[in-house]
Amino acid sequence: MSIAAQPVVSVDFLILGAGWTAQYLIPRLKTLNINYAATTTDGRDNTYKFNFKYDQDTNHKLSDAELKPYAELPYAKTILITFAIAGELSSLWLINTYNDLHQETTSPKPFWIQLGSTNIYNYVEGQELWISRKSCFDSINPRAMAEVNLLRAGGCVLNLAGLWGNQRIPTNWIQRVASTKQGLGKLKSLHLVHGEDVARAIIAVHQKPHLAAGERYV
Repeated sequence: MSIAAQPVVSVDFLILGAGWTAQYLIPRLKTLNINYAATTTDGRDNTYKFNFKYDQDTNHKLSDAELKPYAELPYAKTILITFAIAGELSSLWLINTYNDLHQETTSPKPFWIQLGSTNIYNYVEGQELWISRKSCFDSINPRAMAEVNLLRAGGCVLNLAGLWGNQRIPTNWIQRVASTKQGLGKLKSLHLVHGEDVARAIIAVHQKPHLAAGERYV
């Protein structure tokens, strides 16, 4: 990649996609004195402007101008991907592109965390009632394929379900997931996790990456 090296900026934690999760994660990072940076698609609120797209058909070959937002990201010990990444090579492309554009730092390569969805456990024949991180998942699901490669690269995946807090109110979901008694009766279980607990889990993984490398948690 021919793009010129950027000035070295270093943080402990980089959030790729400062959305719903960030409203819980950032206050906790501040409380623990973990210095951080974050991205948004429009660069609002003193974030880095960054919008990830990947074209698997072309292996996503970008011009120097298109690579600039990647190069301008700071070096981080841990990088959290909050947005969905789909496709077998997409996560590896992001990891390799970031690493290639930050070779000027002598620090170790970053530890990557991906927030995933439990939808990869749906539509699996003979699926068990209670899902754990060891349960079978749909291996041809595009998001699952990306997660597998991130795990092989030494990252960690947190598969989340039932996110709630602030704007996300569980009682508002009733009409969408079970608008009738018959529909409610078809539901086997309900799992909820609050944004505060998601933030705690993310920071726990950040603080002990040697225990979380290559691991998937639900």
